[in-house]
Amino acid sequence: MSMTREQLTALFATVLGLLVCAITLHVGGGWADSIAAAFLTYVATVIGLAVKMRISLVAIVTATGRGSIIAGVVVVLLLSSVARSLATVMS
Repeated sequence: MSMTREQLTALFATVLGLLVCAITLHVGGGWADSIAAAFLTYVATVIGLAVKMRISLVAIVTATGRGSIIAGVVVVLLLSSVARSLATVMS
């Protein structure tokens, strides 16, 4: 299975956005702050790499898929909530 440059860029931007979302939640940011940080990271990464690699923004967004960013953020939020609940129970 080979991936196109657009797919690799979309994957990198999504993973980077989720990482920023997880870090924001870990340091105590709220849900809105975390989602905003993930979205801004995704947008900045996509625009930066599209300009640098000279590929189409539409192709990158299409390669990302409609629900992958939302699904990823929901997973991070759920895992963060579980971790906070376990930390509260253990203390």
